Amino acid sequence: MDYKGHGTHVAGIIAGENEWFTGVAPGAELLVFKVFSDEPGQSDTTEDVLIQAFCDAYSAGADVITASINRPGGFIDSPWALVANRIVERGVFVSIAAGNEGAKGPFYSGVGSNGRHVVSVAAINATGDPLPSNSDSQRRPIAAYFTSWGPTNELIMKPDIGAPGYNILSTYLNQGFETDSGSSMAAPYIAGIAALYIAHHGGRELHGPGFAKGLAERIVASGRNVAWSTGEAALNESAPPFQVGTGLVDAWKVLNYTTQVSFEPISLLDTELFQAEWNIEVTNNADQMVKYSFEHESLPGVEVYDGVSDIRLLSQLQPLSIVPSVSLPSNHTLRSGQSKSFRLRFELPSGVDDDMLPLYSGKIWIKGDNGEQLCIPYGGAAYDTEKAFDTMFDGTPIIDGWHDGAVWSFDPAKTPGDFADISGRLSYPCFHLRWDIFEAGWTESEWQYPPEVGENQYVGSATSVRDSDKFLWFDASEVDINDTVSFPLTRIPRGYQRYWWFGKLSNGTQISPGNYS
Repeated sequence: MDYKGHGTHVAGIIAGENEWFTGVAPGAELLVFKVFSDEPGQSDTTEDVLIQAFCDAYSAGADVITASINRPGGFIDSPWALVANRIVERGVFVSIAAGNEGAKGPFYSGVGSNGRHVVSVAAINATGDPLPSNSDSQRRPIAAYFTSWGPTNELIMKPDIGAPGYNILSTYLNQGFETDSGSSMAAPYIAGIAALYIAHHGGRELHGPGFAKGLAERIVASGRNVAWSTGEAALNESAPPFQVGTGLVDAWKVLNYTTQVSFEPISLLDTELFQAEWNIEVTNNADQMVKYSFEHESLPGVEVYDGVSDIRLLSQLQPLSIVPSVSLPSNHTLRSGQSKSFRLRFELPSGVDDDMLPLYSGKIWIKGDNGEQLCIPYGGAAYDTEKAFDTMFDGTPIIDGWHDGAVWSFDPAKTPGDFADISGRLSYPCFHLRWDIFEAGWTESEWQYPPEVGENQYVGSATSVRDSDKFLWFDASEVDINDTVSFPLTRIPRGYQRYWWFGKLSNGTQISPGNYS
């Protein structure tokens, strides 16, 4: 049972149908796997629940799996992303909402949608501002200001494609209809297109495990440019792939084009790990010869450093011309049914200020003389990511109430604030975050990795109350101090972090009374 309406709204976008409303794929059969609690006020779920739901959907025979949920993380190897990728490798198409954290700027991609060949879906305002009913004009589609930006923390291209996700009308609770906005509305639109394609051409049972990757490529390559929005106004610039992938999906291309392009999103990485050469494969499935040409389209670059200690917010980003040199293949004619691999070669852009951490991106267009036009996104960082930030933190992490000789007994029943409350702001995502406890007198010169309990005065790693950053203050009636996560933590997104320690070490024991560093 859906008690909040979100799942009902998403389902209607895919397959809703009545006398005046039609979803993208009204004939699709839906399999529904509940991942949210029925408890009032509980709007979160956990990664293990989502993984189980994906596995259950795969086992139930789904040809398409879509999820209108995500959280920022930015790394490509989270457990959910890995499972989603493995499901794709077995022939199931997967789309996941990119997220709604666009205001926070680049490097804020979602966890699950970062999976390889998982289609990360950005939200597009497909018609611009509402128009009078008697108007025959239409504004250019624009990127929804809230849609989350990539790339991943490893500089892998995300999101992949955009779909309508602003003021979307769909089914709701109690036989009603509501409008809603978010990448949650865009992901099921893509899933619906995938369902239409499978209804006509068959799915994994007919085509085998490579089918889902090919369908993902077909959808991504269909994208059309949209305007870039900073949230204040649409600029006279196209949105870069780091914001919307290749742009607004073109369902007609997906369902009708005879050209198939096989590729990996062209993630050029940074100046030190620069990947210059890439291969793409073009297949002509038309019943006649087609001559193909290749074009390079540079899209706006951005400087992501705010000049102080952080990544710029969306409102602080300005479009810049940062153009790499690209060597394109010559024109080539393919016979009916013929495939051919073509090589692209990139060179780093020049004339950039690498201290400001510039990102650049664009598309490679494949155009047939039969009128078909497809595109592949590319992007990279024109700086050395290893040298991007001098320090991990924006300032110094703060322990609330800390002073020389501070004492905690970790007994909140007597004193509500009797615990270590540490907070800080990560300037950049962190793959491995430690909070270690040492004997009094320990100095950093004694540090060695990995630390071993009992050596060099190492006592052990701390723990933190789960999701402590979601509480404004400690309330014993709401906070379970025994529900903890253990350091080291992994895959931490940039931004504000807060941890509460009540004396439990990562091995499950309570720290002994004494003096510690």
